[in-house]
Amino acid sequence: MKEPPLSNSQKINRFWDIPTPGRFFLEIPVYDRSEAVHYRDQQRQKDEFVGQLESEAADRFSADTAFPWDYNRIFGWVGLYAGKGQVKGELFRRGHLHAALAFPETSPTRRRLLRRKQLFHWDKVLELYFAPSDASETIQAQLSEALGRLPREVHALRRREVRLDVLENVGPFIDWRRLVRLDP
Repeated sequence: MKEPPLSNSQKINRFWDIPTPGRFFLEIPVYDRSEAVHYRDQQRQKDEFVGQLESEAADRFSADTAFPWDYNRIFGWVGLYAGKGQVKGELFRRGHLHAALAFPETSPTRRRLLRRKQLFHWDKVLELYFAPSDASETIQAQLSEALGRLPREVHALRRREVRLDVLENVGPFIDWRRLVRLDP
């Protein structure tokens, strides 16, 4: 039976090996700073703003201006997908945000860049190969170690925080040998 023709986007994705959303088995968040730095900066801003005012003003400042780190300091995601004997990682991030932030807040250029359609970038950041004799625990340990090295090895991730707790929480329950097709 003849296969249906590919759409233009499918042809481009195959040619450039761009991952499609269904290929990921896990997404690892990447933050622009660590949780400790975020909350330390918030506390410093609060101390500067409140100064010697009453405690009620301090509580109001926290309620009005503080925001949680988990959802507001996101830089991008490392999407992991598995192949035969390998795991690859693609960094998915917004493209024009950093260019916009270089302009002053009142700049029309900054406003225009932030209003535009979102541009996203895919960058290959990880490629691990495994031997047929590797145990499931070994595969998870190698993957965790490689993800931990990303901020030192990938320029786009310098001074960024790769949150590994997602992998640490889910990893022990995954049969890594089967996932990377080392076992039938």
